[in-house]
Amino acid sequence: MGEGIAVSGNLPNIRDAENTMATMAMPILELQRSVRVDAEKARRQTQRVVEYSKGARADVLTLFRVFATTFVLKLMLWTLVRQQSKLIRSCLNADFTKVSNEDLEKLARCFDKIIAKERDVLSKTSQLGAEIRVWWEKSLSQLNEQIEHLDSIAQSLHVECDQESSLLLAITAEEFAKPKKHALSDEEQGSCQGVHST
Repeated sequence: MGEGIAVSGNLPNIRDAENTMATMAMPILELQRSVRVDAEKARRQTQRVVEYSKGARADVLTLFRVFATTFVLKLMLWTLVRQQSKLIRSCLNADFTKVSNEDLEKLARCFDKIIAKERDVLSKTSQLGAEIRVWWEKSLSQLNEQIEHLDSIAQSLHVECDQESSLLLAITAEEFAKPKKHALSDEEQGSCQGVHST
């Protein structure tokens, strides 16, 4: 009589599901925050480099500022590319089927913000001469590729959250999977024969 009610092992355990969700999402959320902060730092540092390089005077102090900010930005971009690579790998390995649409939408919006900041970095660096950009060329190239990849992930998450888009994609995929009819109707055959006979 003192025994509790036995729960069948086949019934889902809510706590287990929540823990699985938290375990899966935690690395992505932590990496996303880190990448977002790094992208903002790089955006601000890029703006500094642009401002210093457009200085009114070409004195030793201006040269030092350009060199120092260029070097710091090189380190920031290297860190950003490394962290973002981890984020993309985590997203590719994640099972988002157990994540609510609301959480997916939040994550997609966070990715959108990161992408906007990183595109701003690329835009600002393009304003600089090749003499300065050469310091970051490898990181900028990798960042550009990663932005496109992250944008693709974000768009997929947006589509997954939008029930109508998901339904339309499923219907479209189903239509493409159907075998095509090769036989022409009697009317189409008649119109084709009329063309050949003239």
